[in-house]
Amino acid sequence: MYAGLAFILAFDFQNYKKSNNITFPFVLLCVIFPALIGGIIEILQPLLFIPRSASWLDLLFNIIGVLLGWICIILFRKVRL
Repeated sequence: MYAGLAFILAFDFQNYKKSNNITFPFVLLCVIFPALIGGIIEILQPLLFIPRSASWLDLLFNIIGVLLGWICIILFRKVRL
């Protein structure tokens, strides 16, 4: 899920800016933001959804998913150029 989110954000941001440069806003939007959202969801899970609990492993896999999405967009950009 997070790999798809990161990929879609990066793809859309790249098409919106019409640039292939990797800038800080690009990294912020496409890598840090989805990882941060995953962390917030993990923290809020035990508070909002009683049968659920927070898990460091879930957070780790969320971040791995974001990084996989980032790798996919880099490979996609190379193939597309």
